Parts: sequence; structure tokens; C-alpha cells
Amino acid sequence: MYADWGIRCNVIRPGLIETDMTAKINSNPLVRKMTEHTMSHTILRRRTGKAEEIANTALFPASDESSYITGTDIVVDGGWFTSAPYLGNERSHHMLTMIKKKEEVQQFLPHFR
Repeated sequence: MYADWGIRCNVIRPGLIETDMTAKINSNPLVRKMTEHTMSHTILRRRTGKAEEIANTALFPASDESSYITGTDIVVDGGWFTSAPYLGNERSHHMLTMIKKKEEVQQFLPHFR
């Protein structure tokens, strides 16, 4: 509808981002511990995002180089949205660690043959 007037509509969906507001929340030791657990088990990048990362993401859709992009969501969450359903289970059971260590995997596989 707005495209007829040259208006594009795109959305940036941030994950957990370091800001003044989240710094105040994370000043509580219990909340900080819960946040660290969440990052370790559900966010692929294993850290919070930075405000600069959101700003840099906004630069492209705001530029003329993205003139043909409209009606899309840009998710900037360190992989949280795509990984949360399965990554927490994988990391809590140390499956990723086992896969990385070739020796352990080789010792583990004979049990399934």
C-alpha cells in the first residue's frame, strides 16, 4: 500500500541487547546469573548484543542500497530465535562438546553398532 509512495516497511527484531536499562536489570546478582544461564544454553553467540550492532543493522535498510527490500523482519539476536528450541537441550546435555571431541565420539559410537 505505501510502496506507491516509495515507503518501505521493514522491522528489526533485537534480542537481548546491552543498554542502560539492561545494565540496571543485570545489577541484580540473581538476574545476572539467570541471564548468563540463558545465554549459555539458548543463544548461539553466547553473549548479549551491543547497541552498536543494532545501529549498524539499521544502516542498511535505511540506505538506498536496500531499495528493493520491503516487508521483512531482520532478526538481530545472536541466533536465539533459531536455536532456542533445541540448543538448550543440546548444551545442557553436553552433546556439542562430545561432537567436537573426536576421540570421545569414536569411543561412544561402538555402543550403538
